[in-house]
Amino acid sequence: MIIGIPELPKPRLVPVLLAIVAIQFILLTLRIHLEPAPGIDTGFAGASVALSADRAWTIRPGQCASVRWQLEGIASVYVNHEGKVGQDEMAFCPTPSNRDLIFEITSASGETRSFRFVIQSLSAAIQIWLVFLALLSPFLVAGYYLATLRLERRSISDPSPFLLLAVLLLLGLLIQTAQPGFIAGVLDRMGELFKSLSWQRLGLVLAVLVYAPLAFQALRRGRQRGLTSELAAAGAFFLVALLLFAPAGFESIGHYETWSFQSYLEGRPSKADHELIVRFWILVPHVAAMAISPDSFAGYHLVNLFLFWGMMVAFYAIMRQLGAPPWLAFLAAILFLVYPVNSRLMSIRSIGMTFNKLSLLAAVFLILKCRENPSRLRLLGVWLALLFNVGSYENALVIILVIPLLWWWREPRQIWRNINLTAIWYLVPIAKAAHVLLMLLDDRFFYGSWFISGSQASGLVTLDKFGEYVDRVGSVYRRAFIDGWGEALAALGQNESIALTAITLALVGAVAAWLARRAEAEGRFPPRRSILGAMLAGFLFILPSIGVLMWTKHAGDLWRMYVYVPIGAAIFVMGLVVLVISPVKSARLRQTFVTGLALLLIWPGFSRLYAQQHQLSLNANAKAGILRKIVEQAPEFQDDAHLILFTTLSADALEALGVRELRYNMFNGAMHMLYQDRRPLVSFMCIYDLGCSRDDNYLQYIDRDFLGADETYSDVVMFQLHADLRAELLLELPPELRERERNHYDPQRLIDVAAPPPPRARSLLASVWPD
Repeated sequence: MIIGIPELPKPRLVPVLLAIVAIQFILLTLRIHLEPAPGIDTGFAGASVALSADRAWTIRPGQCASVRWQLEGIASVYVNHEGKVGQDEMAFCPTPSNRDLIFEITSASGETRSFRFVIQSLSAAIQIWLVFLALLSPFLVAGYYLATLRLERRSISDPSPFLLLAVLLLLGLLIQTAQPGFIAGVLDRMGELFKSLSWQRLGLVLAVLVYAPLAFQALRRGRQRGLTSELAAAGAFFLVALLLFAPAGFESIGHYETWSFQSYLEGRPSKADHELIVRFWILVPHVAAMAISPDSFAGYHLVNLFLFWGMMVAFYAIMRQLGAPPWLAFLAAILFLVYPVNSRLMSIRSIGMTFNKLSLLAAVFLILKCRENPSRLRLLGVWLALLFNVGSYENALVIILVIPLLWWWREPRQIWRNINLTAIWYLVPIAKAAHVLLMLLDDRFFYGSWFISGSQASGLVTLDKFGEYVDRVGSVYRRAFIDGWGEALAALGQNESIALTAITLALVGAVAAWLARRAEAEGRFPPRRSILGAMLAGFLFILPSIGVLMWTKHAGDLWRMYVYVPIGAAIFVMGLVVLVISPVKSARLRQTFVTGLALLLIWPGFSRLYAQQHQLSLNANAKAGILRKIVEQAPEFQDDAHLILFTTLSADALEALGVRELRYNMFNGAMHMLYQDRRPLVSFMCIYDLGCSRDDNYLQYIDRDFLGADETYSDVVMFQLHADLRAELLLELPPELRERERNHYDPQRLIDVAAPPPPRARSLLASVWPD
């Protein structure tokens, strides 16, 4: 008889966590209760200083500390930059971002000293640490899902996770008692990391490490299962994207953000660092582009081409995942790309927006694949795509909020799978929201903070402006279904790439017909109920696709406002086409009619993109031509030179000539990239009677009035921009500025006209550089 050894009971985690919570709570109570109230009793330079407070911590929300001071032998005292008398007291109510009292005391002899008080609020500390845990928790939850891949079962079956959060919260509060600036320090390090070139490169490396294996797996499965239709569609998408970029080729055509962001990556001081704090991966496509071609903009065109291709592939894959037959998904993907809404789709200025859109489509496709066959690599792909999306722009936040309706609507009975998929989907936006809220609580400035916490928020999001919001929504639908198509039809007569348009349409038609013939053998055609459901979904999707943008200052900026509108609009229009043709009984005739009507819609869309690219190229080349003229006349600058592009043209005239962006930070960025170590100290445009545009230049020059009466122009090199876009080096000041008492303008001592052109000028300005 063999006596088995009884299995020892596994230690339970809940009692252990409860004990830790109890110990931490006692330690925190003692630490707060025993911390002495701050006080300073000292003297300097004949002044005596006595500062005291009645407590080191406030406990209840809204509770304040009483701070007293008695100073003798002083000239002045400022408390947090506010002037006070030498003997007084005040109530100080600490907040998450305001724990310090700074006394700046100047003695009668003129010496100044600063004294710092720290008074903390328990309620404020709890508030900011809860938000910090909201930032940290999604990464812990992601680790749980990666380790378990538990999608079918209940994720939380005991209170352990909640007790663990209590442990982390109390640990954070204990850290706060010893290091009041701990979270501020974390935010500082995060900000510096996000602004670094290394962080942007890390995003690119992670994309390769995660998506290259996923693409290889998809390709291998496609070959093994004979998914010829998918491979053919992907190949056709690439050819379509290539044909769209054919008219301009890959010559250097730099647009506004292209010059500005790339020069920032090359070391130019810029306010872009305020944007990178929240849009922490906005420059990933820029890093990829310059890795391909560091001395020209050819890399930008290549990256944009692959982004276009990726968008069509991802949209097609989502449509297939949702049950659309290959031929219909293919036509819908083409219509989605060319849908006549976005007025700057072909511009490489839109590369960030395109990257943002591709990231969302990739995340949706991968989460739908995880619904069928979860894998750790796919989960990583979902989260990384969402990080790219929310880390480049905020346009898709509302879309991200409603996407879980996809799996809840399709399989409502799979409760726990849907709950887990939704939790997985929301982890990244929760972390992003917590990060933004944490910076707001710490009173930090970042791009968009004025809208979230400032007057714009209180002035816009109000019930009395409901009518204005309704008008904006109406304008979006009007643009999507009426105005945009009117522009597309008008573009038929403006399109100078007629042959390429015909070739592109022929390619699309041939592939669609081939896919339809294969589908005919399967006898697949969407039922009317599915068509109506898709139309309704596409029509309603337009609302979240404009999302937060309808509340912001970009509400009238088409290239931002309509980034995601083509997703829903293309689905609605394709559904309408299929519904109109559905009474035809023959499947072959239905497919033929649907393909023909789709091509009729795609034709003006292609024409519009070709015409758009032509106009954008003209505008970019106009700006590049001005830069070339400056480089030719002043190939090298002294280190202390200030370059001014002076003009008497109005802002409207600059807009009509296609060179409006020179008013802003593009000009300084272009000079930084073109000249490198030969560049002027700072470059900007001055418009007579309007002032100078130094929006993104060195902050120390913001207050200098280069058109004012006191300006001597001793360190200035001035070019004048004429109406024919000729940039002329001025050897003396223009008549508008010439009559002044002190005029020391002498540009020839600040430039070397005999120097060779800057090394990068020929490649960066290749589209306008003479052979």
